[in-house]
Amino acid sequence: MKAFISCSINETEKYIISILAIELGQKGFVLKSSFNTDHGSEVMADISTNEIINSRLFIGILSSKGNNKTKVLQDYKYARFMRIPSLLLVENNVKFRQDIDKLPNVIRFDRDNPELSIQKVKKIISPDKKRQLKPIAKKNSITKKEEFFDNNDGLALVLGGAALIALIALLSSNDK
Repeated sequence: MKAFISCSINETEKYIISILAIELGQKGFVLKSSFNTDHGSEVMADISTNEIINSRLFIGILSSKGNNKTKVLQDYKYARFMRIPSLLLVENNVKFRQDIDKLPNVIRFDRDNPELSIQKVKKIISPDKKRQLKPIAKKNSITKKEEFFDNNDGLALVLGGAALIALIALLSSNDK
């Protein structure tokens, strides 16, 4: 399974991608990322779009120190539009014109008080009896053929959420 991560972080925080790759790799995911790409390039935007479409999980990270916040939010919205299970981790002092806290699966993160964020992730990934696990069809953007697979969005969110909890704990301990 592929997971796509879109980050707005600075160079000193790029270890986050490695940590997520390890955490998600242990859960059976291969991580693709838009970090260190030219976000103004149409070619890179197409590549990111393709990677998102072919992913089973999307994770966005908005750090107060990053400079690609708009791109990450666009990627998150696109993943949601494509019905990719999505989580968006937003540092508490990141500001937007719109209220992103009202969007689904957005977790505000405070480095000094990680417990609230961890509880919100746990709530998001807790079993939901309303989720239907049934086969769905999705067109592969490369082969243009429909592929059928189990709709395990819940599983992807659980695995991705567990990785986010580990990341939140680490970011909090490293900042002190």
